[in-house]
Amino acid sequence: MGIPNVGYLGFNAISAKYSGFKAPVVNIQMGNSLVSLLVSPLEKSGKSGLLTDGVSITLNKDSASSASFNVMNCYDFKNRKFNRNVSIGTRITISLGYGSAMSCVFAGYVDSVSYEFSDVPKMTVTAFDGVKLMMESGTTQCTWDNDQTYIATITEIMKKYTDACPLLPTNIDTTMKKHGMLKQNSNDYTYIKDVLCKYCDRDMIMKNGYAYIVNYKTKFGKLTELSPSTGLLGLAVESGYLKVRAVVTGDKLKNIYAESLTATGIQYSSAMNNPTEISKQAPFDNVADCKAYADRLADDAVQNVRISRATCIGIPDILPGVGISYKDVDPQWDNKTYYVDTATHTLNSSGYTVSFTTKGWS
Repeated sequence: MGIPNVGYLGFNAISAKYSGFKAPVVNIQMGNSLVSLLVSPLEKSGKSGLLTDGVSITLNKDSASSASFNVMNCYDFKNRKFNRNVSIGTRITISLGYGSAMSCVFAGYVDSVSYEFSDVPKMTVTAFDGVKLMMESGTTQCTWDNDQTYIATITEIMKKYTDACPLLPTNIDTTMKKHGMLKQNSNDYTYIKDVLCKYCDRDMIMKNGYAYIVNYKTKFGKLTELSPSTGLLGLAVESGYLKVRAVVTGDKLKNIYAESLTATGIQYSSAMNNPTEISKQAPFDNVADCKAYADRLADDAVQNVRISRATCIGIPDILPGVGISYKDVDPQWDNKTYYVDTATHTLNSSGYTVSFTTKGWS
């Protein structure tokens, strides 16, 4: 069973889903308390009665995601003390949307809290997702058994992070590809992302506090299409020329190797005809695995020089790994699927917007 596709929604359907993008609101819940921290930049609400001047969430496909917000009504001027406390390590989820129509955008834990005393005292809460814990796990030195599937090894490593970023069986785009004896000599996140996933044509992406193992080409699938008349507020597209030759050497005793040669387009200078060389040693005993890995390395390299940067109306569903298309911009850039690499959701008194970057397109 593979992971569910996000499902394509036309802009009108997304607008209907989020009540016409009217009355933006954020719901922040910390811990397991039945009394959630419900804040709005527009009015006081929720049982806790806490107020914020907004929230900023930065989501990353290949590193830790973070969120920060200020709590404004947290100081007792009469008794000269802060009357609100937030414990470090507390679980936190943040949902964004409009009116009562909201979707979870971030899930993680409180990493730091700062207290500022001024004319307008405030408490600033910063949170990260489970990727930070994985990256700070330290170097793990161990050996993974021969003839085990990559997915089984990834699942075994992720058991350590069940509380921070669980990997559920339904969140796995499975492959029965097996590996030989492997040695780990890095932190768990780097080893899964840069070694295991790349060896088996997959990627790991965090979404709403959960880990997903996805097809690295299609990721979560295409979400929607944006245009200047349907939510797109700004766009810049960048494409550079790059020619890459990736060579992967497997079992040297059997003389196992393969290469992949690819480019972003037709060269426009003979001086640029020499390819960038990528050379890797991998524990493969057949040409097919070497070739698949070489194709992946070359594809990753050229996709990194195909970038778009956009700002749109606040859509909670725009997350890393989601595909976006542009329309009525330019025939050269219309009707492609661009995959979100980073997304910053900002909600304050000026409204709710998302600024995102994409890497690669199809």
